[in-house]
Amino acid sequence: MTMNQIIGGTNSENEEVIKLYVKKIFTTNTRHYFINVNAPLKDIMEHILNNAENHFQIDRNEPKELVASGQSIPGVKSEDAPAIELENSGETFKQRFGNRYNLTAFYIRSAGNRIIG
Repeated sequence: MTMNQIIGGTNSENEEVIKLYVKKIFTTNTRHYFINVNAPLKDIMEHILNNAENHFQIDRNEPKELVASGQSIPGVKSEDAPAIELENSGETFKQRFGNRYNLTAFYIRSAGNRIIG
């Protein structure tokens, strides 16, 4: 993905672009996405999940989940933490992750790989 391919990009004054790191759980398979942090989180997640087959070799028929890294749950590995759930479909990436938005990374997994939740 090049800077010309920004998820949620609009070429408006409201566009703030960061590089989002995504890692397939328990592998070294990673990918960076350029995202507009003022775009709806739902759109960003859908783009990543819809491209999981090509980018992360996850079967297209498998339900997939994204997990925010850095969740601190005693006795639970970050990759096994609860998946991101959308309470508000219009919520932006920046609104969800607050002042940590530029430090946020995701794990991607097949829903069948879920340990808890």
